[in-house]
Amino acid sequence: MCRGFLLGTAPVFPVPVTGLHLTTGTEALAVVTGLTGGALAVAATWLVYRAEDGFAKLPFHWMWWPAIGGVVIGLGGLVEPRALGVGYDVIDQLLTRRTTLSLIIGILVVKTLIWSLSLGSGTSGGVLAPVFMVGGALGAREVMLFPDVVPGFWAMCGLAAVVGGVMRSPLTGVVFALELTHAWGALLPLLVSSTAAYALSALVLKRSVLTEKIARRGLHLTREYSTDPLETFFAREVMRPAPMVLSKDDLVDESLLVRLGSLPTGRHEPLHPVVGDEGWVGVVSDRDLREHVAATREKLAVGEIARPAPAPVCPHDTLRQVAYLFAEHAETSAPVLDEDCCVVGIITLPDLLHARLHDLTEEHHRQRILLTPGPEPRVPVCREQADRAASPDRTGGADARRLWRLHPLHEPIPVSAEETRMSSRSLRSIAADLRDALHTADPRLLEALLHPQVLWVSAGPGEPPRQGRTGVLRWYQERHDQGVRVHAEEIFTFPTVIVLALRITAPGIAGTADEQPALYYRVFHLCHDQVIRIRDYTERAHALAAAHGSVPPSL
Repeated sequence: MCRGFLLGTAPVFPVPVTGLHLTTGTEALAVVTGLTGGALAVAATWLVYRAEDGFAKLPFHWMWWPAIGGVVIGLGGLVEPRALGVGYDVIDQLLTRRTTLSLIIGILVVKTLIWSLSLGSGTSGGVLAPVFMVGGALGAREVMLFPDVVPGFWAMCGLAAVVGGVMRSPLTGVVFALELTHAWGALLPLLVSSTAAYALSALVLKRSVLTEKIARRGLHLTREYSTDPLETFFAREVMRPAPMVLSKDDLVDESLLVRLGSLPTGRHEPLHPVVGDEGWVGVVSDRDLREHVAATREKLAVGEIARPAPAPVCPHDTLRQVAYLFAEHAETSAPVLDEDCCVVGIITLPDLLHARLHDLTEEHHRQRILLTPGPEPRVPVCREQADRAASPDRTGGADARRLWRLHPLHEPIPVSAEETRMSSRSLRSIAADLRDALHTADPRLLEALLHPQVLWVSAGPGEPPRQGRTGVLRWYQERHDQGVRVHAEEIFTFPTVIVLALRITAPGIAGTADEQPALYYRVFHLCHDQVIRIRDYTERAHALAAAHGSVPPSL
C-alpha cells in the first residue's frame, strides 16, 4: 500500500503495448512459447535435484558442498558476468529488446546452470529473479524466430511460461508479468503461455522445484484438487437399513443367540441398537451377548449389558462427519436415527469404504454412455403384453414378436403398465450402483436394485433361467464365495435399459495361461428404478441391438 507513495505507481519494467493486435497465429505461437518454457522449467528442476543427488555422493562432508556451489557460480561469472546478481538490469533489457544474442545465450545457458547447480549444493538462493531472467531470455531468443508483435511481447510470454512451469502456478506467472510491465492488453497470450508450461510440467514432473525438497525430507505434500468422496455420500446411502433392534427387556439367553444366528447371509451386524419405552437406549454387540451367555447362567436383560453409544448418526450426515465421529470416540459402528429418534439403520467402518470404492472405480474404469433419442424400447413385461404387442393391428408388431422370441418369459411377471415408466432417478446413478454392486457382491446394494420377481436369462452354457430376487441374490453370493469376480469395463444407457460389459474372472478361468477372462454383455431392463429383467449376451452388437429394441438378422 505504501509503494505508490514511496516509489510511485509506474511499472518496474515498462513494456508499451500500444498497437497490440492479437491474431489466431499469435495465440498459437503463445502455446509454442509455453511448451518451450515448460520444457526449460522441467530441465532446470531436474538439474537442481540431479545436482543434489550428485553432491550427496561426494566422499567428503556436506559442509563443503556450498563452497563447491560458490565455485560453480564464480566460474559461471567468468563466462558471463551479467548472469551474476539479481539481474534486474538484464531483465529490463530483455523485456525492452535491448540485448545482444551473446547475452541471451549466456543467460539461457550460464544462468540456468549456475542457479541449478548452486541450489543443488545447498547454497541459499532465490527463485523468482533467476527464473525471470531465464524466462525473459527464452522469449527474447524466440523474437528472432517469431513474427514481431510489440517490443518485449515474446519476452513477457517466455517469462510467464517459465515461472508457471517452475513454480507450478500458472496464475502466478501471469500476475507477476502483468504487475512488472503493466501490459494489461497481453493478458490472454500470457495466460495461454503460462498454462501450457504448467500443463507440460505437471505431466512430466511429480512435484515442483518448491515442493520436491520438502518431499525428499519425508513429508507428504499433495497438490491434487479433488473432492473428498466422503463428502459426496450421505449416511442413508450406505447404511444397513432395518437392523435387528433389541428391546432392553429382552433376556440374554440361548434363544436370543438363536434369533441373531438366523439372520440371512450378509446381514451380520456388529452392533444391535437397544430401545426402550423412552426411545433409544444404547447398543450391544454379538460378542457381548455371547460372552455373557458363556460366562454366567444368570439371565440379565439386554438393557443391563448394553453400553451407551456415541452420538447417533443422522441419515443426512455426510460420511466425512461419520468418520470424524468414529475417530473422536474410537468407534467402528453407530446407529442411524431419524428425526423422531427411531432407529432406521446402522453404519459401520467398512460402509465408509463404499465412497472410496466408488471414487476408485470412477477413476480407473472406462465408462461409455450411449444415449439414444426417440421412443423407449418396446420390451414386453408379461405374457399378455407380449401377445398384445405381437398383434398385427398394432404399430411395431414385428419388433415385438422378435423381442418375444429373444426374451422368452418362463413365468408371467405381474407388472402393470404404469410401473414400466422410469422414476426421476438418474440412469447414470442406477448404472453406477449396478456396477458397484456387481463389483463388490454387496447383497444389500444389489437387493435394493432388483425387482422382487426379476427374471435372469444367462448366456452361460447350461445355466437355467432364474426367477425372483432371492434366487438371483443366492446365485451371486455363491459365485462370489467361489472366487468369481466381476468388473464393469463399459456402460451404455438407454431410456429404460442399461448395458454393462462385464469382465468375469474366476480361479477356473483366469488361473490358466491359455484362457482369458470371460466377457459378457449384460442387459438390464428397468421399471421404477429396479431391474425387472436381465439377459446375458456374448456379442456386444447383439446386446446393444436388444437394448435398442431390435435384433440382428443373424438371430
